[in-house]
Amino acid sequence: MLSLFWLTASCTHRDVHFRIGVSQCSDDEWRHQMNNEMLREALFYDGVEVDIRTVKDDNAQQIEDIRHFIQEGVDLLVVAPPMKLRPLLRW
Repeated sequence: MLSLFWLTASCTHRDVHFRIGVSQCSDDEWRHQMNNEMLREALFYDGVEVDIRTVKDDNAQQIEDIRHFIQEGVDLLVVAPPMKLRPLLRW
């Protein structure tokens, strides 16, 4: 019985070594699928955590989410900007 507890506990605890923050600009079926795929892929790598924040076309809230990720010190920040702001971005 003790070995079953140890096995369950060891499978549920993950040491996070690499954090990914994702800021989505809107909430739709395509983005739900994209989010699910990112979360699924992260499961294949020990120590990887993905935190996804989604706003519903609220630029001010997305800026706050980005600031939150920066303050938290994520290792990688993925930002999906709204369509109307994309021409302003430098690639």
